[in-house]
Amino acid sequence: MNEEIKQQPWGGLNQVFSEREDVANLGNAGEITTIPTEAKRVGNEHPSVPIEPAISPPPIAEIADTRSARARRWTPLQSITVSGFKAVKKAVIPLSSVTILVGPNGCGKSSVLQAIHWAARAASYVLPKNTKEMISFERLDYVPSSEPLTTLHNGELKTDAQSTPVEIVFTHRPVGEESSQATIRIRAARNRGGITVYMDGGSAVTPYKQRFQFITTYIPGLAGLSERESILAQPTLRRQAASGDAGGVLRNILLNLRSRKQGEEDDSQGLERLAKLNELVNQVHPGAQVNVAFDEREDYHISATLRTDDLLNESPRVLRRLHFLRKWSHEQEQQVFP
Repeated sequence: MNEEIKQQPWGGLNQVFSEREDVANLGNAGEITTIPTEAKRVGNEHPSVPIEPAISPPPIAEIADTRSARARRWTPLQSITVSGFKAVKKAVIPLSSVTILVGPNGCGKSSVLQAIHWAARAASYVLPKNTKEMISFERLDYVPSSEPLTTLHNGELKTDAQSTPVEIVFTHRPVGEESSQATIRIRAARNRGGITVYMDGGSAVTPYKQRFQFITTYIPGLAGLSERESILAQPTLRRQAASGDAGGVLRNILLNLRSRKQGEEDDSQGLERLAKLNELVNQVHPGAQVNVAFDEREDYHISATLRTDDLLNESPRVLRRLHFLRKWSHEQEQQVFP
């Protein structure tokens, strides 16, 4: 299984964690492959598919950006160190524009990604002038396990300030002769109904203490789609998407992409985002068109469609096959249960 970490060149770090097919080893946490920053475009001969007009979804409320100039400053990461989380005793991950963790199943690749995302999300709850914060599990928009306190490597998180924590160290590239790193430690809260987050690093921790911009994103593979989806609140949507149930909220994610954001005058930017998504999808699946719609006055569920040229051409044949399979299944049931 390959795990991928990307550092985007624009403001702030948006690290995308994705899972792919088996290949490889975190093992000593030293076998890291770096991919060139230039990416080749595939399938440029296929233009993006036009978006069908639909009733405008309701605008999505967003948090105002109240960050200070210091909080907005971000320098690229040089490495991340994960200690004491699940299968990882200690792993030092040197980073480039794109970093791939390589290793066999069970070696700790997913554990590294989960620890990084958990630490970054937990740190966002710490108030700007504080160095620690107690957070209940209900408030957290991401937890790496149904029993988060058992995620300590070969142990369980304790409340004692001297106990062994889950520790993540974000080391930034030095600016001149000055180097900086932010250390995030996670222990159990006093009532064991949450966690206590401790932060060290001086000014380096400031960009982490905000909830306007996501520092990290963890994207597990889609495990299956739900039959229907209703509108979800943003915290619920983020928790489900990052907790292995992304397939169950895919329509909500598409609707958020398509919807008018706070501060946007009309739907044009939402349509542009959906058109961009279709352009990217067409590079892999030429002729595919993704669309989503929701009318808050009439709809109970979100409507999302995926159309492809192949599917449209094969529709009569597919329907005949489905009819044959249903007929055969009914005949088998009659033989077993006459």
